[in-house]
Amino acid sequence: MRTETSSGKLDTIVIGWGKGGKTLAGALARAGEKVAIVEQSAQMYGGTCINIGCVPTKALIHDAEQHVEGIPASQKFDNAVQRRDDLTALLRAKNYSMLNDLDSVLVLTGRASFTGPKSIKVRTEEEELELSAARIIINTGAQPAVPQIPGASIGGRVHDSTTIQHAPLPKSLVVVGGGYVGVEFASVFGQFGSKVTVLDRGKRALSKEDADVASEVQSCLEDAGVTILSKAQVTGISQDSSCATVSFEIGGEPRQISADAVLIALGRTPATRELNLEAAGIRSGERGEIMVDEFLATSRGRLCAR
Repeated sequence: MRTETSSGKLDTIVIGWGKGGKTLAGALARAGEKVAIVEQSAQMYGGTCINIGCVPTKALIHDAEQHVEGIPASQKFDNAVQRRDDLTALLRAKNYSMLNDLDSVLVLTGRASFTGPKSIKVRTEEEELELSAARIIINTGAQPAVPQIPGASIGGRVHDSTTIQHAPLPKSLVVVGGGYVGVEFASVFGQFGSKVTVLDRGKRALSKEDADVASEVQSCLEDAGVTILSKAQVTGISQDSSCATVSFEIGGEPRQISADAVLIALGRTPATRELNLEAAGIRSGERGEIMVDEFLATSRGRLCAR
């Protein structure tokens, strides 16, 4: 942390350390601005892609596809998770130093919320700080969506796309959602040896893709032992010490399926709930998305959103 920056006037504050935020913060600092960047978690320096998204999941996919004789599936999975963790730790440290090593950048780890159009407060583990700047960039990204389904809370045997990456290898897994994230993890765990069932509420999985592409992906999943049930409307999730059970309907017929773990993969939602947007006069939509114009300016004009 460059504490000398905190005592002077800031030109720009960036909330969130994703790709856009870190790149912009670095570019502005090198151009002569005094910049503060706020990230709520030390485990998320660098953003979603390198910590819980693109990079770690592709590392798991790569290792899942390596078929080595004589290694139990659970050990193979544990080895893959360790390699994933080593990789993300390396990238996270590199991303942190990219900005922290710049004298004109103040790095803060804490939760930011608006106190006015050009001011925020940041709650760190040690203190609460007040910051203001002529320009504030909102770069908080998105987080896994949790549906309004009884029992669909993350914890125990019920996971989202972040927590499933460090869960014990399940012998059986139910994936709720047949979109990109659900299909990706179905492939990963299927190739690690889990018995995977995907429950998709649409007519087919990967409904946003062309039918021929989706069909080819489904064929690959089936080759990995994955079962896909379409037009499945989930009505509830329960769990106990031995398993998790998903209740669902297909064509009005109630069904249930039990497994060691459940992954909820029903999209992502804007991570704006704790920003106190109202204090800055920033308009948002029904899902919490920030309303912007063609220049990505919010309803406050000089405040920008990514």
